[in-house]
Amino acid sequence: MYTFKSRVRYSECDQTGHLSLVDMINYFQDCSVFHSESIGQGVSVLEKEKKAWFLSSWNLEIERFPVLGEEIEIGTFSVGSRSFFGFRNFFMKDAEGNYLVKV
Repeated sequence: MYTFKSRVRYSECDQTGHLSLVDMINYFQDCSVFHSESIGQGVSVLEKEKKAWFLSSWNLEIERFPVLGEEIEIGTFSVGSRSFFGFRNFFMKDAEGNYLVKV
């Protein structure tokens, strides 16, 4: 499992002051990249090996959208593989550890 903490930035909010859906997905994509980099399988390594990974679909269960300035924790973990497919789940939690989003 890999996690990192952040705060919702003004530039990531929609007109209601909540994290936008696009930026929510960006957090999950960034989490994947940070995890890959932390285990020595980052973008530059894969590029040299002429390999890549792709996120092909999302199934978001949104409990609530975090608000401007809110502290959040983003995480990812592997849930198995089949053939050349790897399956990965994600989550976003608030500062109290409550799930905001499960993927």
